[in-house]
Amino acid sequence: MSKTIDGAASTVTGPAKPGMPMSRPLDGLAIAGAALCCALWGGNAVAVKAVVGEVPPIGLAMIRFAISIPVIAWIASRTSARFGIRRASWWLVPIHGLFLAVQVSSFNWGTSYGQAGRSSVFINVHPLVVTPLSVWLLGERVGWRALLGLMSAFAGVIVLMAGRLMGGGDPKADIIVFGSGCLFGVQSIFQKWSYKQVAPATLLLWQTPFAIVFCLLGTTILESGQPWHVDSSGAWAIVYQGLAVSGVCFSVWSLLLGRYEAARLAALGFMTPLFGITLGTLIHSEPVTPSLLVGAAMVGAGVYFTAVDKTTRKD
Repeated sequence: MSKTIDGAASTVTGPAKPGMPMSRPLDGLAIAGAALCCALWGGNAVAVKAVVGEVPPIGLAMIRFAISIPVIAWIASRTSARFGIRRASWWLVPIHGLFLAVQVSSFNWGTSYGQAGRSSVFINVHPLVVTPLSVWLLGERVGWRALLGLMSAFAGVIVLMAGRLMGGGDPKADIIVFGSGCLFGVQSIFQKWSYKQVAPATLLLWQTPFAIVFCLLGTTILESGQPWHVDSSGAWAIVYQGLAVSGVCFSVWSLLLGRYEAARLAALGFMTPLFGITLGTLIHSEPVTPSLLVGAAMVGAGVYFTAVDKTTRKD
């Protein structure tokens, strides 16, 4: 079995169920790739909040998807994936495009009403969705170390963000972003399932134009008449979302999801708020509080326990 990074055919630690995409437990490459994604994702909520008052939420998603296509295409060209899709598998592409459009637009919408710090917490509910669904639908097995790691990382995120969570906020915004996080979890499982038919890089490349079309329809129908005015700082925020988040992060995360087990990989996503707060501490000289140290230690422990869990699927 070949070891292509696109995940369409990668070695595994045990036999897979018929029709299920094959995966391997976490290794150094997975942790490094996830850390890169989380570092860039850490600034996403701030970037969205900086511009969402100038550009409507669905329109903002459309622009960032358009900016991301050259990056996605370049990364896809560096893998062994073929850009063609079998006719029988084309039905997957618009569905994933719709998932992508709704998930990102809803995150933008919720963040427009709420606070960036709170959004970075509630969007990270997705590992709690991915884990049970990966066991149920993908046949993955999660050992006690991975479960302990998941709970430790989640608790660490709550400790990290305790001050922001107790600082009020719009319940409507929190619910919308929470729903976006749940949708991201469901989307991840559907992606993992789809990779047995379409390679990760290929699927992302083709689903993005469909997401642009869906967002164009959405912003035309639902956001007609809303103002579009972007200053220089807002333009940089949009470029960051397009290149770093939708381009680099989505590409790398898709490749990792195609190669590694969904539940364990999703748990690494809890590093995102840790990077966000760390960047705030370094760049804005924000104080290092006891909750920051405790929360960071809990997230680190969670990542460790998740990584060392080598439970494999038995058939």
